[in-house]
Amino acid sequence: MRGARRHPHQTAPYPVDDAVTDLAHALPPVEAGVLLAEHARWSSTDTWRLINAADSCGT
Repeated sequence: MRGARRHPHQTAPYPVDDAVTDLAHALPPVEAGVLLAEHARWSSTDTWRLINAADSCGT
């Protein structure tokens, strides 16, 4: 976890990294691994990928 743990009533926003880490500790190991891997994948990208780009919304 980065930095000091924040109190839930602090005015500063609760960092997403800290929230994901805290949630991972409450999950079973397999689910925690998925959460952490997906968070790492999404937080490390600097571009967006289209999902189902070939499929129009009208299908």
